[in-house]
Amino acid sequence: MMNNQNPLQGVLSALCAPPRVDGRGPVIAVTAAHGGVGSSYVARNLSILAAQHYGPFGQRVALVDLDLTQQAQSAFFHDPMQQATYGALRGPYDATFGQTPFWQVSPDGVDVDGERKSTARYGALYLVGDTGLTVTKFNWDEIKDGQNVHLVASRDYWHAMRDQFAVIIVDTPSFERADTALTVIPEADKTVIVCDTARASDPAQKALSDRIAENEGRCAGLVINEGAVPASNNGRLA
Repeated sequence: MMNNQNPLQGVLSALCAPPRVDGRGPVIAVTAAHGGVGSSYVARNLSILAAQHYGPFGQRVALVDLDLTQQAQSAFFHDPMQQATYGALRGPYDATFGQTPFWQVSPDGVDVDGERKSTARYGALYLVGDTGLTVTKFNWDEIKDGQNVHLVASRDYWHAMRDQFAVIIVDTPSFERADTALTVIPEADKTVIVCDTARASDPAQKALSDRIAENEGRCAGLVINEGAVPASNNGRLA
């Protein structure tokens, strides 16, 4: 049983219940209709709380950053001040788990020997100290002029993630910027929409919930991020 001292702990408990019948870890997508409401902050703190719960049992939690252009999650944990709190990063490790991942690079790259680069060269996982948390990072240094990066649907990839992690939290860009969240929402066990207090009654929240349902997603409700972002970690599932 997870304690409810942190308001987001109650949100996490609701998102993880009931457990999957196959015992695999749930995939939780975090999205927003608008930018600037703290969805990445909420995703990160849900992941940290999950790691605090599952880590002592030897289980890991994954924080997957679907926003490849900004990479806010890996940037946060690579920051020396944050490493003083959470521990140094270890890695990189293969983030593909032998499956076609959620990113696609075209045309194929080649290495110095003229061999086709492995998809694993482009994306990596890092272990965050001894917290039990892992975070993804896209390796833009591997991308050359003329190559394009796309997000793609990959059911087998998310199934493989479920076999490896107790919980997978997927931070997606707001729909105000792009609809790339739709590559994972149909595969997620649940999707939550983050908004701030001022936008809680905005029709855009209902419209986004409807769009999630139309794309075979399961919307668990709104996480209302109360107060300044990122100064507050308050949140409640509505």
